[in-house]
Amino acid sequence: MGTIPPEISQMTEMQNLVAVNNLIAGTFPDTIGKMTNLKRVVLATNVMTGTLPEGFMVNTPLEILILSNNKFSGGIPKSLGEIPTLTQLLLGNNRFDGSIPSELSSLELLGTLDLSKNDRLRGTIPDSIFTMSNLENLLLDRSKNIVGEIGSRIGGLSSLGVLRLGGTGMDGTLPEALFNLTNLSEIDLKGAQFSGTLSENFARLASSLRILRLSNNTFSGEVPAAFDSLVVLSKFV
Repeated sequence: MGTIPPEISQMTEMQNLVAVNNLIAGTFPDTIGKMTNLKRVVLATNVMTGTLPEGFMVNTPLEILILSNNKFSGGIPKSLGEIPTLTQLLLGNNRFDGSIPSELSSLELLGTLDLSKNDRLRGTIPDSIFTMSNLENLLLDRSKNIVGEIGSRIGGLSSLGVLRLGGTGMDGTLPEALFNLTNLSEIDLKGAQFSGTLSENFARLASSLRILRLSNNTFSGEVPAAFDSLVVLSKFV
């Protein structure tokens, strides 16, 4: 077990800081912001703690930030929305609290937003998140205190391929706009609070949908005949 030493900031030309499953503990050193050439910070599956301060990494050309499976806490910095080069932001399975910053919607290149398994996060998904037309993966599963409805705003995520909202407190019916997202390969709503009948418009996803998890909700009515048309579906729960 070790920590990231403050002296690492002297490596100002470093572009990749990668250490996965290495029992790295402690917090980010205050000097991390001096590493202004960092493009990839991948520190998943360690035991790091502490908060991410406002202004974290804003002066870098950061493309990938993966801090999944640690023990980070506090709020998700709004200033992450000021890193226009970010394409992947993975903060799942930590102890972040507060709400999802609407400022993240400024990340026009972002393809993956993973805030899953953060059961201290609260509130609704900001409307602005649903304007991120390049977002391919929206992962909020098992963040149990995220609430609200999906709504027609989901139609703004025109590139969406994976939607995971299972294990949240989200509710309401499935909007028709969901079935216009013809790149969807996975919909995971298992163990949330969704209701209403299931639409025959699932047929619109026949050529893309491979994983569909709907169990442990309060859906009513019959299974749609459209499910027979989901020819590439490999997992249905």
